[in-house]
Amino acid sequence: MNIVSLQEASGRLRADHELLLARVAGLAEDQLAASYRVASGPLGDFCDSLHDLLAHVLMWDEINLAVLSEATAGRAHWSLDPRWETPEAGRLLNRGGVAAARQGPGGYPGLATGSVPWPRRCGRCPGSLRSGTPPST
Repeated sequence: MNIVSLQEASGRLRADHELLLARVAGLAEDQLAASYRVASGPLGDFCDSLHDLLAHVLMWDEINLAVLSEATAGRAHWSLDPRWETPEAGRLLNRGGVAAARQGPGGYPGLATGSVPWPRRCGRCPGSLRSGTPPST
């Protein structure tokens, strides 16, 4: 396992979000829903559209914030249980999260209006983001 510094991890997260937001900026709803495939690697290979990719990224942002919230409270988040730390479980979570986003109220909340719903501030996580507020640079 390769552990990176907080600064490196934050930089990678910011760069990923900036690339994704630049890719979807100004696209209409039908363009977001159009067929789209990630060019390389297993990350996002189950996504069929940019909608799916956004839902996937937002789902993991929410899970990461929950992990931090639980750690702050002295508890372990369910996603850190070794039973979930397998490629098979990861694929199930990824596919299930994207499928749920497709079926949720309005499909992809905020995407139709062009407002990407950033992770909500949990109130216990220093540095987490408020809904609707992009990360600062």
